[in-house]
Amino acid sequence: RTKQVRRKQMDKKKILVVDDEPQLVDMEKERLEAAGYEVIVANDGKEGLEKAREHRPDLILLDIIMPVMDGFEFLKRYNILLIHYS
Repeated sequence: RTKQVRRKQMDKKKILVVDDEPQLVDMEKERLEAAGYEVIVANDGKEGLEKAREHRPDLILLDIIMPVMDGFEFLKRYNILLIHYS
């Protein structure tokens, strides 16, 4: 049974939520986890890149207007990251 639980956790799709609005993040996280996804959260683009590199999410939900690094800069750097890891 323990192996079955671990396997299910490994099969979960990962979603990275990058947003600086805590209320929105909490709501998105709660809904996505209830739907069976593993949710990783970052509060700005810089943190989002670090978490994307570490966790390799299946999907990224990205805010555009954020402090430190906005969504557009995140996308530029993330594309470079994808090319590097391909």
